[in-house]
Amino acid sequence: MQAADARRPILYPAARINVSPQGPILSPSEPPSIEIRRAGISDVPDLVRLIHAGFAEQRNLDPPSSADRENVADLTARLAEGTAYLAVAGATRIGCVVGQRHPDCLYIGRLAVLPAWRRQGVAQALLRAIEAHARETGETLLELNVRLVLDGNIRLFEAAGFRITEQRSHPGFAVPTYHVMQKRLD
Repeated sequence: MQAADARRPILYPAARINVSPQGPILSPSEPPSIEIRRAGISDVPDLVRLIHAGFAEQRNLDPPSSADRENVADLTARLAEGTAYLAVAGATRIGCVVGQRHPDCLYIGRLAVLPAWRRQGVAQALLRAIEAHARETGETLLELNVRLVLDGNIRLFEAAGFRITEQRSHPGFAVPTYHVMQKRLD
């Protein structure tokens, strides 16, 4: 069951907190505030576009990222057993995170931020939002997978409190290709 204020957006600044009852305060002299809000089914096309754009740099990985295969129908079905959050700056959707309920955890399957908005706290804000959701719904564990070669992503997740728990291989690979990372919420 959702908390009474679960639909209220959370505002995070690109550089500092900038909260207003009327929404984000935008001015030419400061970066726009970043609103984090729960995504609904009507947002799924935007989530898919953000995932495709956010993972575009990983198209040349071996094995290739499955993010390019994300589509509206599959993501809509996964949201029935999970949740998603959007990051919005002004009128621009700039990032998202998608979580799906697994038997022993909330699995973070996608975290995507548009390249122009990286290193401004967007990914951290999205992770805080999905962690808050997990806590509100009684989850005790967050889990995600990250490629071994994505050092920046590994550092991001470690800074958010995730720890590497094991290494695994994609099908057809004899050597490890990704880390499983977990964060306990107790």
